[in-house]
Amino acid sequence: MKVDEYLDSLLNNDIVVSDDEIKALADLSHRTKAWIREFYSDGKYFMMIKFNDEDEEILLASCNKDRYGTLSKEFFRKFVEYGGNIELDNIF
Repeated sequence: MKVDEYLDSLLNNDIVVSDDEIKALADLSHRTKAWIREFYSDGKYFMMIKFNDEDEEILLASCNKDRYGTLSKEFFRKFVEYGGNIELDNIF
């Protein structure tokens, strides 16, 4: 597979964080600060996590809004279930 075909494949398929990664993030949430942001760009919905050291990673991505909503709800449900610590910013 050529590089361009590989990149297109990555961009057109869902990106989903595994249960083991969610468990690790839940554990890490008690030792460091991180910010999760969701955004839409170029026809794709994203959930990113950014740590204090400015390292940023994609947790979820999908071209389908409904599919992304399902993935996002599942992520947060599991994160809380695994004991993750969440602080919500007051943005209003």
